[in-house]
Amino acid sequence: EMVKNLVRHFRDENTGGVSGDKVIVSTGEGESAYWKYENAVKNYEYKALGTVLSSDNVSFALRKSIFTDECPPIIRHDFWLSLYIAGKGYNIIYEKNAKVYEEYNPTPEEDFNRKIRVILGGMQAVFLFPRLLFHFKNFPVAFQLWSHKILRWFASISALFLFAVNLPLAKTLFFQIALLCQCAFYSAAAIGILFPAARKYRLIKVISYF
Repeated sequence: EMVKNLVRHFRDENTGGVSGDKVIVSTGEGESAYWKYENAVKNYEYKALGTVLSSDNVSFALRKSIFTDECPPIIRHDFWLSLYIAGKGYNIIYEKNAKVYEEYNPTPEEDFNRKIRVILGGMQAVFLFPRLLFHFKNFPVAFQLWSHKILRWFASISALFLFAVNLPLAKTLFFQIALLCQCAFYSAAAIGILFPAARKYRLIKVISYF
């Protein structure tokens, strides 16, 4: 059934690849919440832009005529393939009914290393397709590269910058409340990272995971 849901989209000649929906089966609230969020973003991107760049090789189909075995030796072949398809001028369809289930219960250290690998692999792939960053004739691809990938890779730096900017502004009630919320969020994340036992509390686990 999953394969049928993937390949039916190739009737459209503009379709270069079809990405399914990966459902994480995990005992951790953070992991499950993150992947639900990621799939929701992908779904909205597809509805709004007609294509996605976040594909997963555990549930993915590629048009035979553009198949290549010349993928360079990089960390993330799945993301490279998405950019390769986009560079050829094809769309990638998101098929949420092509589901695959994966068990994922990493330790915090394992998951941190995974995130580092994903970011570095993503940067490698983008460096191989730099023209897509400013390929505004294909706005959906450029927009997703900046919004879904690059800006998110540097989200932690942006968060620290916003915190620093908010400090001198905290003279009015609005910015005082904003600063208080920032402190609470960052503190919860720090507690979850520094004291693993605190992750038994759902809110701390979810915040520290993100």
